[in-house]
This record gives sequence, C-alpha cells and structure tokens, in this order.
Amino acid sequence: MRIGLVSTRLAGVDGVSFEVAKWELVLNRLGHETRLCAGELAPERRDQRLIPEMHFTYPPAHAVSVAAFNPKADPESVRTEVERLAVELIPKIGSWLDDEAIELLIVENAWAIPMQIPLGLALARRVAEAHGGTATAANAEGGGARIELRLPAA
Repeated sequence: MRIGLVSTRLAGVDGVSFEVAKWELVLNRLGHETRLCAGELAPERRDQRLIPEMHFTYPPAHAVSVAAFNPKADPESVRTEVERLAVELIPKIGSWLDDEAIELLIVENAWAIPMQIPLGLALARRVAEAHGGTATAANAEGGGARIELRLPAA
C-alpha cells in the first residue's frame, strides 16, 4: 500500500518529524511505500513533495492563525481568509495525492494544532470530498472557529 504522511513541517528536531520517521520505519518494514508532503522538508527529503504554502510560517496562514485568536478580529473576515487559503491548497494537495497514488493518508498535527488552520480545512475537505462528503469552516457559537465534517452514512 502507498501511504502518504503530511504535516506543516518535516524537518529538524521536533516531535512531529520524529513521529513521522517512526511511521516510515514501521510502515516500510511492513512492506508499504511511504511518501511525504509538507511545507518544509529536511534537506535529505527533497525527493518528497514540498508545498511551501503548507508551512505554519507562510505569511498569509500565519496572519490568519493570529487573527483567529484575536478577540478584536472580525470572525467573518477570518473565516473568509481561511476558506480562501484552503481553496488554494486543495489542488496542490490533490496533485500530490494523485501523482503518488496515495491509498492511505496519515495527517500529523495539521488537524490537532491550530498553527495552520487553512491546511486543516484543506485536508478535511479533500478527504470528505473523496468520500462523498463536505467540510466547511464556520464561526463557533460563543467565539472561535469550527470545522464541520459531514460524511454520508455507510
């Protein structure tokens, strides 16, 4: 099976990079092929897919993440910018998934840590649409944001 591992950054000495290295080691030993995609890759990983807009320091993504936690920011403007950036990422992620014929996707921290909110939405939307569902961003009741994932019943 061809398995894709995706995150904002797979470089340096950090927990996510170590976690992905462990995934790769175990999955490869089990006979699977692994492919990586991130906004930053370690130099020895340059044969994998680099999408700089996926990095948490990508200026528009960083700005929207800061705004998302600013109580003075306009929630509708933040939601609109998250949507816009996610829409830009979806074809890039989709191209990697299609080019590499990814059969299983492992997402490392892009759904758990709000450092790159548009990436989380883009990945959720791509997965949902591949299964006949939808993923949308909305303002959460009481403040903040919510990503809603809807999949058809099996």
